[in-house]
Amino acid sequence: MPSDANRTRASRWRRALLLVSLALLGILWLCYLGRFDFCAAVTVLPAWVWLIPGLFLVGPEWWGGNRRWGAAGAGLWFAFAVFARKTRNSDHRMVVCDLRLPDPHPQNERPGSLSR
Repeated sequence: MPSDANRTRASRWRRALLLVSLALLGILWLCYLGRFDFCAAVTVLPAWVWLIPGLFLVGPEWWGGNRRWGAAGAGLWFAFAVFARKTRNSDHRMVVCDLRLPDPHPQNERPGSLSR
């Protein structure tokens, strides 16, 4: 049976991972809501991708610690994935590409004229 000191140490690690997860979540909320230039590398990814590291950090609290805190952290991450989307169709833009062909006769050139 593990001693009280080991349980306390494990509890501190689980709580620390939960706090790191929530700090990451706060930073991501600021980046996705503010759309700052210095956050461009973060917001290139769709919001649902950030569920993977977020839930990974919440997991130890869910399985080994206080399930309420783990459930609250997971709920916040899922709320982020749902509400932090760029637009309603932003997830579809990554799948569907634009297949329009270029205009053969641009507005500023006449057919048959040579452009230099």
